[in-house]
Parts: sequence; structure tokens; C-alpha cells
Amino acid sequence: MANSPSFQSKALCDAMAEILREKRLKAGLSMTDVAAGSGLARQMVGFVEKGARVPSLDTLAKLAIALKIKPSELLEEAETRCQFGG
Repeated sequence: MANSPSFQSKALCDAMAEILREKRLKAGLSMTDVAAGSGLARQMVGFVEKGARVPSLDTLAKLAIALKIKPSELLEEAETRCQFGG
């Protein structure tokens, strides 16, 4: 079903992966740069960007810090792309 929680979670994860990659590339950063700036393993950055891992709020916050953006910016953009909300 299109509105099932698992579908929405997958859509949100995919949108977040796409947004993170776009933001990283726009900033001119490599995955290694983001890993160093976030304190995460480079592999984790790659997994999140591929949509292979669902990032925790802590991980999203760390990635946002490395990208020099607000975590809310990531969430708002993902929400808009997934057309969630009222």
C-alpha cells in the first residue's frame, strides 16, 4: 500500500539519501570529508547516501553539522519531497 508506514519510511529514507548526497556535492565535499566532519565512519556516510541505512536523529544531526546546515533543513526538505504532513 502506498500509505503504509513501511512505504513512507522507505520514501523518507530514499529522499534523505538523495538530499544528503546533493548537499554534500553542492558543498564540494567528499564522503571522507563528511565522515571526518561528522565523526562517522565513511562507510556509514555511504550507506546513508545509498539509502541502505536509516539514519538515527543523532546521525542526521552529525551529518548536518558536517554539511554546515541545520538538521531541520534536511527533515523539512525530505518531508516536502515525500509530501508528508497535513
